[in-house]
Formats: sequence, structure tokens, C-alpha cells
Amino acid sequence: VGVPDYPASGNPLAPLHLDTHLEKKNAALAHLGRTWGQNPQGVRWLEGNHGNHYAMWTCCRALRLNDVAELCDDGTFSGENPGCYSWEKNITAPGNIREGYWPFLVRDQEADGHWDGEAGFFFDPYNSTFDTCTAILCLQPTVFGPPRRGPRFVQLGLQCGASVVAESGKQITFDVEASDEDAGDTVTLDASGVPAGATMTPPLPTAGNPVSSNFDWTPGDPDIGNHVVLFTATDEDGNVAECRVEIEVGEGGPLLVHLASFALTPTSGSVRIDWETALEIDNQGFYIWRRDQLSGAEQRVSGFIPARAANNAGASYSFSDTTAVNGVEYAYFLEDVDLSGKSTRHPAVRGVANPQNPPVRLLAPAYGANVPANAALSLQFEAGVPGSLMVVMSAEPTLRETAAILRSNDGQAVLRPRLLSAAASQAQDGVLYWGVVDRSSGRILSQVWRLQVDPSSKREAVEPAPPADREGLRPGRNWRNK
Repeated sequence: VGVPDYPASGNPLAPLHLDTHLEKKNAALAHLGRTWGQNPQGVRWLEGNHGNHYAMWTCCRALRLNDVAELCDDGTFSGENPGCYSWEKNITAPGNIREGYWPFLVRDQEADGHWDGEAGFFFDPYNSTFDTCTAILCLQPTVFGPPRRGPRFVQLGLQCGASVVAESGKQITFDVEASDEDAGDTVTLDASGVPAGATMTPPLPTAGNPVSSNFDWTPGDPDIGNHVVLFTATDEDGNVAECRVEIEVGEGGPLLVHLASFALTPTSGSVRIDWETALEIDNQGFYIWRRDQLSGAEQRVSGFIPARAANNAGASYSFSDTTAVNGVEYAYFLEDVDLSGKSTRHPAVRGVANPQNPPVRLLAPAYGANVPANAALSLQFEAGVPGSLMVVMSAEPTLRETAAILRSNDGQAVLRPRLLSAAASQAQDGVLYWGVVDRSSGRILSQVWRLQVDPSSKREAVEPAPPADREGLRPGRNWRNK
């Protein structure tokens, strides 16, 4: 596969051999950059971008949907007019060859509303009706416009995914705020799991941009335990952002064990828990508990761990849970037991067991992402080893019982909507796990990630799933409709 390279002279060079998606994309961007201001055929009305504005508009629309706002050319290939350009806005002064095409269309419209090919750079200098139709199509915001952004939560001293410690009889309050970058958009803030007796001011649901509400609660003894509140922000396009807050309510009174730190280190098939106490009074020791975040099942995973602190001081402890299953999200929490036998639970910390440096690294969709059932699903990964690879999807995290097996091509496998729905039908509540497997040995070479198939979501166009961060963990979100 080759893409011809056209210098300023217009004579094609030898084709470029492009072997990867990235090389092809970069070559296309470079071609746009160096041909934007060329006039290879010497015809005045072709000046600007080969005269085919609709073709350029199509390319720029694709770039904008992939968050490429501007393209730049240093003049090396075109020989003139180095700089950047944007389809939507002026980066240079009006009249410059790199004037934004959208502002140019607005500026060049005739007084009676039509566009004239002889006055501007359109398809046909002798057919103003054709030029007018082209201009109107390019200006339609429903066809092309700035990419619509989803809502996001603004951190106001409380991060999404945080665990909040509360005591019976003591007030807990925090603000929740969400916004959307799209001007004029409205965001609706709502929540589920708000504890009885807690208030939201203003009451939910409430709308605005930005939109905020204050959570206020004074738990009592009946509220001792774990509470999960899920805040949602929904914009006018149906995009949804989620903010999960976990509230651990303990008994009032002085803490006999004060934690200085409590941290998890996930590895393949294991999670190490390290904690340090700053103060221990009449403490016998600890137990480690684990909760499966998907099923909600809890179990004690450690034996009794004797206290090591002396003279009411603190100490350091460590425990490894070797029964953790890769791909399952767990919440670990600490229970201390005093000399009288009374136990106290401390706030939970979440983690996913997975290899830290696997030969194959999963990229998208991110762990825990929500995906629509009626869209093609692109599963992307980065392979650091040669060999024949395949993507396996399963209803259980060990990937032993396969729901779908996909051939991979250049770090990507695509699951069609019909197969995705069939795989989800085999899973409980539409939860699937996926990973990359060596075709010959069947050995799993990557992490195991979870995704949630949402049968109620509707979608008309395919969009890549949200990418993961460096650790592969990013809050899942519904894809936006286009």
C-alpha cells in the first residue's frame, strides 16, 4: 500500500510504504499540510486547496472528530506559506491563503445570499448555484462543527472515587460540581444511593452549566457501615459522566487505631496490602477483608495478624492476597480488634489484580468502560512480542470459557455488534472480560480487563472506545452519540 507524495512541482514521487495505522495517519496529515495552499495546475479558481473544498472539508471533519484542531506546515514541501491552518477559525489574517475556510465562506457571501465561484475558490467558477449548495453544506453545524464534549466533574476538595470517613453523630458535607465545555449546553446533575437523612442542596436532579449541589449528612448508629453514592452528570447529547463516592461510617468516640497509610500494590494473581499505624491503643491485631466490587460479596482473606506496636506507638504491616483473580476489581479494608474483642473497620481501597509489565499491553476500551451493544467494538492493544496473537472475550475473568475469539490485525481486533450482543447474552448483567492470548500455546500475554455492555444505549455511528491512562484505569463512560 502506497500513498503518492506530491511536492510543489506537482510531480509524484515514489509511493511511501506505510505499514502501520500510525504511519498512514501521519502521512495523511503531512499531505494535507503541504497541499493546503498549492495550485499545481496553475488555474486561479483552484487556488487554495486543489479546488475541492468538499474533499478537504471531509478530511478536516475526520481530524476534528479525532481532536486534531490544527495542522501545520513549515514550508519544506510547499515552498511557501509556512504556518498552521484550521478549518473553523482564522489563524492568519483574512485573505491569507491559510485563512480558515469557514470564516472565509461567511466573509465571501454575496449581499443577496448566494456564493459566486468567480469571486471565491469553489468547485465551478461558472455555476453559482453549485457553489452556494457547497457553501451551505460546509457551514451546516449539524454536519460539521466543533466536536461535542461530554460533561465532567469538577474536583472541589473531593475526588471522584474517594473514600470518605465519617463517624456516627458527626456531620459530613461536601460540594459536587459538573460542567460541559460546549457553550450553551445544559448539564443535569443527579445521584443514586444517597443515604436516608442526607440532603442535597439544591435538590437533585438539578441542571445548569456549571451545575452543583451540596451533600450534607449526619449519620447515626443505624448507618454504621459502607455507603456508595453515584453522582451522574448528563448533557443534552446524552453523554454521561459518573462520580462515585464511598462513605465509610464508623462508631463515634476516639480511634484506638489511627492509620497513617493504607495502600495496595496489584500484581499478577496477587494484591499486596501495606499499612502503617501512627497510634495503637489496646490493639490485639488485624484482619484483611476483601469485597468483590461487581458481585458485592465480602470475605476475610487473611488470618489474624498480631499487633506489633509498643507503648501506644505505631508500626508497619504487610499482607499479600494470593487468591486475587486477574481482572476483578476488589475493595480491601482493614479490621482492627482491641483487647476486649471489639472490632473496627477502616475505609476501603480499591484495586485490580493484573500483571504490571505484560508482554502485551491493553489500550482501549479502558478497564470498566461502558460500551453500547449495537456498535462495533474496537479492542486495541500494544504488542511487545512477535507471534500470532488473538483477542479472547469471556464472561469470566480467567478467560477459560470463551464468548468470542477474534483475529488481531496491527494491534486491533473488531467485534461486530451481532457478536458483541451474543457474547454479552452469555454474561451476567452484560459484564465481559477480555485479553490477548498466544494463538499456539493459549497463554494469556496481557492484562485482563472488564467491560460492561449496555443493551439500552443507542448509537448511529462507530466511535473508538475511550482510551485508558498509563495504568489502564480510567472511569468508564458511555460513548457519545453523533
